[in-house]
Amino acid sequence: MRRPRAGRWVGRLLMLCGVLLLADVACTVVWQEPIGALNDARHADAARAELRALTAAPSAAAQRGLHGALRVAADAGQLRRAAEPATAVGEIEIPRLRLHHVLFNGSSSASLARGPGLYDGSPFPGEVGTVAVAGHRTTHGAPFANIDRLRRGDRITLVMPYGRLTYVVRSTRIVAPDDVGVLRAARGDRRLVLSACHPRFSAAQRFIVVATPLDSRPLAAENGRGTLRQARYTTI
Repeated sequence: MRRPRAGRWVGRLLMLCGVLLLADVACTVVWQEPIGALNDARHADAARAELRALTAAPSAAAQRGLHGALRVAADAGQLRRAAEPATAVGEIEIPRLRLHHVLFNGSSSASLARGPGLYDGSPFPGEVGTVAVAGHRTTHGAPFANIDRLRRGDRITLVMPYGRLTYVVRSTRIVAPDDVGVLRAARGDRRLVLSACHPRFSAAQRFIVVATPLDSRPLAAENGRGTLRQARYTTI
């Protein structure tokens, strides 16, 4: 009698494991990878503290009396030179994807494990050149899970300690992983490029979103810096 009873318990246990595995897969497909989401929530306070420290830093451009785009560009260069790898430097907002997430410095594994990251060597928003941002689609909170839903005319906003920069999507394309040509901009260009693996659950290709500047304005404050909103660690 013991052997059939033990067999039934083993069968039930295997069925439970199968249900949990299917639930994890369904959650990843519909929303995001659960463990990565919990990790994001656990580290959210640290990222917000990093952003608060940045907004409290004095603006050299404001002290020099610079205004408008010149001030934004000068402060962008100041932050780029001072920012440590894998630390929070701003926020990214994409209404189409209902995305509002902290933006980090660098495209290393450590940086992208925290959220969307500015490519290593990329200019900061407001500087001349291609501002390139990478993000995961399935793990580490999956911030770019639905990047392929972006369409021409959609808006993307980067809220930095020194300014709010809005871009409008002009095109999307799929390229090989080693195609760096999409990151090159014409002289004097200030475009934004988003990059993520494609198709979802594969690293065979890259999905690229190209956006051009729509608006750029400094964030005014007494100390020359602005105040960033608390980013929610959610995607959709």
